[in-house]
Amino acid sequence: KESGFIIPVIYVALLWTDTSRLSVPVMAGRFTAMLVTTATLWLIRGTITGSGELTGVRPGNTVVQQALTLASLWWHHVSTVFWPFSPRLSDRWEVAALNDPVAWLALLGVLLIVVFFGIAFRQRFSPATGLVWYTLWTLPTSGILTLRHWRAERYLYPASWGLILFAITILYSFSMRSHNTAAWNRRIVRCSLCLVIVFALTSLWDRQYWINDAALFTHAVYQDPLYLEGHAALAALSLGSKDYDSTISHSEVIFAQSDHAHMLSYWSPYIVYTNCGLACYHVGRLEQSEQYFELARQLQPNQATSYYHPGLVALKRPNYAEAERLFRRAFELNPNDPLIRSNLSFSLLQTHRPDAIRECMELLEPTIGSETPPLDLRNYGSAALVLKVWPRAEVAFQEIIRQQQATAADMAKLAWAHFESGDASRGFERLREAVELDPKDPAVLAIRQKYGREETNK
Repeated sequence: KESGFIIPVIYVALLWTDTSRLSVPVMAGRFTAMLVTTATLWLIRGTITGSGELTGVRPGNTVVQQALTLASLWWHHVSTVFWPFSPRLSDRWEVAALNDPVAWLALLGVLLIVVFFGIAFRQRFSPATGLVWYTLWTLPTSGILTLRHWRAERYLYPASWGLILFAITILYSFSMRSHNTAAWNRRIVRCSLCLVIVFALTSLWDRQYWINDAALFTHAVYQDPLYLEGHAALAALSLGSKDYDSTISHSEVIFAQSDHAHMLSYWSPYIVYTNCGLACYHVGRLEQSEQYFELARQLQPNQATSYYHPGLVALKRPNYAEAERLFRRAFELNPNDPLIRSNLSFSLLQTHRPDAIRECMELLEPTIGSETPPLDLRNYGSAALVLKVWPRAEVAFQEIIRQQQATAADMAKLAWAHFESGDASRGFERLREAVELDPKDPAVLAIRQKYGREETNK
């Protein structure tokens, strides 16, 4: 798409530097060929890649409606040639109405240009320019050249100026090799200098929108308030920055427009539903969160996160039996995810069933070590206490202390394990440490009540 911006720059530069040698009909012919080349390449790209740009043309429409819609789309590409920040970045192509005068004018303009293009085609340089630049631009899109912003495929970015100047140099030497005079060389230098200045100023002005993803998509949404991809990106960024209300508001804009297939473009409904569900979960809107997670699950029923996120909601209610069911399904789909394992073990522990507590301990046993997260160590140690496997409980809670993540409850539970394993002195020592951390913690109060306050206070 970005090829559309530089092709007219090349044409205008060439015509401006050699106006004395070109007649008005030739200039008009080349200018017409430029428009045809640029817009046609964009249409070809949309057709080959299936990017959704032609989804406004459907078999149910009449031939006239299809022609009007394609003409409007073509002129949109032409307008983007002269202003890289199109007002319709999201490829939302509506079917043209039969009574739309603008669409009829667009169709008439296309027909006239096709006629002129037949005349201009004799000027071989015109189509060659577009094809050469289009070939050059396939280098970054094919991965041969790496550009500095992976999302920039949809925008004109300053990083491409070097490639643009390189293309201009090639085109000058290719098309104007017969001009060997000093005057022509001076024109080339002046033209190149002007282009460098324009590109540099444009880059400086445009840099404010390329500082980060948030600036880029905020600018895009400002230009096109219904730009769904931009709202999806901003929703994800807001979720990462814990601005949950913003995530919900951006997602709601998408939901309001998502019934129109031709407006979906590149955004993923599964990701948007999931992000909005997480935002609702964090602000306490659990019913809405469940609804969005269910919509996401319908789209990806074999995705582990489709069950993991509803499991979090079940934990927050709390409904440990439902959480166990959901986390178990997520674990079946992705047994290597540590978060799924942690939450499954926690929900098993909270059911208070002996078989579930034993399963919790067996689930975590292979992972216990110096790299085990504190949550898993707590679940494992608590399960070991319930099952009266005192040595394993001591190992778990001692590891939490070594990681400097111990709470008063952890200290109290370790004291419990020491008492039951016969090491009363170490038990009282840990219990005193627990009292110092939080004397009102329920676990601390329970252990003190069981093993004596007086000894603990010494």
